Parts: sequence; C-alpha cells; structure tokens
Amino acid sequence: MRMAGVVLRRHLSTLLLILLLQPGWPPTGAPTSTEAAAAAAAVRGCPGGCTCKWRDGKETTACVDLGLDSIPAGVAPNTQVLDLRRNPGVRALEGGVFVRLGITNLQRIYLQDCAVSEVQGGAFDRLTNLVELDLSGNRLREVPSEAWSPKMALMRLKMAR
Repeated sequence: MRMAGVVLRRHLSTLLLILLLQPGWPPTGAPTSTEAAAAAAAVRGCPGGCTCKWRDGKETTACVDLGLDSIPAGVAPNTQVLDLRRNPGVRALEGGVFVRLGITNLQRIYLQDCAVSEVQGGAFDRLTNLVELDLSGNRLREVPSEAWSPKMALMRLKMAR
C-alpha cells in the first residue's frame, strides 16, 4: 500500500511538471476574484448581484436595492431568509411564486419599500416555516385570505405604509 502511494506521488509530480512546461500554462484570462466569487455564488444558488451567506445562524439571500422587478430565480432551496428590500419593480406576489422558485424553506421574508400593490391567492403556499414577513412601505390595500398557507407559523407581520 505504501509503495502505491509513492508511485502515485511520482506520477502526479511528473504530470505537474509537464503542465508547467507547456506553452501558455498557466492559462491567461484567468477569472478575476469578482468573477470567481460570482461563479461560486451561482454554483451555491445565489442570483447575480445578490449576497448569499450564513448570517445569524440562517442561510440568507440578500438582494437589496438592485432594481429587481420580481423575486429572482436561482435562490438556493435551503435559503431561510430572503431580503428583497427597496426593489421598486417588485409590484406583485403571484400565487405559488415561492413553490415555483423552489424556495419553501423560508423563515423570514423582507419586502419592505418595494412597490407591491398585489398579493395573489396562494402567494405564500407551502411556506410552513415562515415566522416573519415584512411588507411595510408598499402600496397594499388588502391581502386576500387565500394568500396565506393554512399551516403557516407566522408570528410577525409588518404591513405599515
């Protein structure tokens, strides 16, 4: 077993030496740190322009003040906190939007200071872990009772203008 490890290391060393002696190695046009961070975020399930990280013990996706016109696709399914504050293009929450986007593990949603004027029936379907929802600073006049999931654990709802 030990002999196999020595042979493997020798082959890997030879391969590395061959690569380093090749013209054009290392490749030019390597991604910048910003491009690399964006690529890593995309692999993790983070929409472009958003910040996705573990914050306060929760997997958080923050897309604050980006000029979005809808909830972005590509949010990781394990996201627990979705922060979409100050995106005035977000005007409606369609029925089943979170189910369609595959983000039903949400515990907190922040949509304050958008331009939400309509929440359709079924908008919060299957969000059984949702405990906090902030819709303050929007243009809402009413939210139909059909918008809420019957098994929702909502503890804090903010809707002040």
